[in-house]
Amino acid sequence: MLPYLFQESPDYTDYLLNEPRASTLDIPAIQARRKEKKHTLTKKSSLQRCRLLQQNPLLSSSLAKPLPMTVDDQGAIVVGKESDISTKDSIQLKECLKAFMPWKKGPWNIYGHAIDAEWRCELRWQRLEDSQIFSSLSPSHIIADIGCHSGYELFRLSTLAPRCIIGFEPVSEHYYTYHIIQNLVRSPKLHFELFGYQELTLFEKFFDVIFCLGVLYHHTDPISLLRILHNSLASQGKLIIDCQGIIGQENTALMPGPRYMGCKGFWWLPTVTCLKTWLRRAGFHNIELLYKGELTEREQRRTSWADIPSLKEGLHTQPPSAHHTTLTKEGFPGPWRFYMCAYK
Repeated sequence: MLPYLFQESPDYTDYLLNEPRASTLDIPAIQARRKEKKHTLTKKSSLQRCRLLQQNPLLSSSLAKPLPMTVDDQGAIVVGKESDISTKDSIQLKECLKAFMPWKKGPWNIYGHAIDAEWRCELRWQRLEDSQIFSSLSPSHIIADIGCHSGYELFRLSTLAPRCIIGFEPVSEHYYTYHIIQNLVRSPKLHFELFGYQELTLFEKFFDVIFCLGVLYHHTDPISLLRILHNSLASQGKLIIDCQGIIGQENTALMPGPRYMGCKGFWWLPTVTCLKTWLRRAGFHNIELLYKGELTEREQRRTSWADIPSLKEGLHTQPPSAHHTTLTKEGFPGPWRFYMCAYK
């Protein structure tokens, strides 16, 4: 039994039952997997975060009413005002928030505490917004965010008022970070599942839009993942993908050594042409490149809220070569980001 009750949204497997598409859901399997995954919340590292939330009344689920959420001019998600709480409570809150470091995705502003995360997710959001991709979202849409981390995009998506948003994220530490915000704003449209991409097979032909941001290149078999995403989309559904890759015209992908930029977990880094080929082979069509650009320290960097090795530490210190704008510390082509939209 967890020592802390979270502000959970109404169960979508209940309130979406009247949707015609709900017949494709394997609800008993979803509920069984959900129960199984909740056991990961009892890990020592997870329980530490759980107890921190339990001990801080500002972040508990027992607040009298939900707080409004806004987005400031810097793209930070803002909840609560500094003037709303005492100096003592503010100091205790900051200590609690610091205990959740490193904050890898953001930015956030919680009761006046500006959290400058390693990744500036507001830049990605702005690029997607500039592409007009959000203009096609409607109040009837059911959306999935695969690898949602602590939920920055989930909360931004909630401002667009879709029918339902489900975040898939198997890392229990991110579950608790997400609940820092959700306990305060209590958005009924948001749902966080401790699921990986594998559980998408329980949601056949269900989602109108799937966001898969910063995930694909971490998988050993990217085409299989794309096929699972394709199968989880409803007819004429849309995939929004952000994939790290390399620059070049060839229909190829880099498979680096055991480390890329000093990190494990990088498997396939495609060119734009290769990524489009993967999408076509997985069954997608009407593929559109929304953005491409070199990853720089403007977007990913070490901060006081994420005092960990970041992009700078992973790149070569020598000047760029004639063939590649940047090299990693291992000598591989440096990272680019490619955003694409594709339809089922």
